[in-house]
Amino acid sequence: MGSEDTTKEYDKLDRILAEVAELAAVVNGSANKIASIQTELAEFRRSVETRLTSLESRLTSLDSRHDSLESRLDSLEERFEKKLVETRPLWVAELSSRIEELSNKIDVLSIDVVAVRASHRLVNERLSALERERHERM
Repeated sequence: MGSEDTTKEYDKLDRILAEVAELAAVVNGSANKIASIQTELAEFRRSVETRLTSLESRLTSLDSRHDSLESRLDSLEERFEKKLVETRPLWVAELSSRIEELSNKIDVLSIDVVAVRASHRLVNERLSALERERHERM
C-alpha cells in the first residue's frame, strides 16, 4: 500500500466522519426538537389535567346544587299534597253548598217559567176570544 492509497483511505474516512458528524448534528437537532415537544406535551397535559380537575369540581358542585333543588322540590310537593288533603273537605263542602243553592234557584226559575207560560197561554186565549167577538160584531 502506497502513500497514495493511504491518502485515499484518509479522504474516505474524512468524508465518512463528516457525514457521521452531519448525521450526529441532525440526530442532536432531532433529539432537541423531541425534547422540546415532550416538554410542551407535558405542559399541555398538566394544563388539561388542571382544567379537568376544575371541571370535575364544578360538576360536583352542580350535582350538589341539583340534589338540593330536588330535595326542596320534594319538600314543596309534600307540603302541597298535605295542604290539599287538609283543605279538600272545605272546598268540597263549599262547592256542594253552591251547587245546592244553584239547584234551588233553578227550581224557582223553572216554576216562574211555567207560571209565565201559563199566564201567556191565558192571555193568548183571552186575546183570541176578544178578536173572535170583535170579528163577529163586524
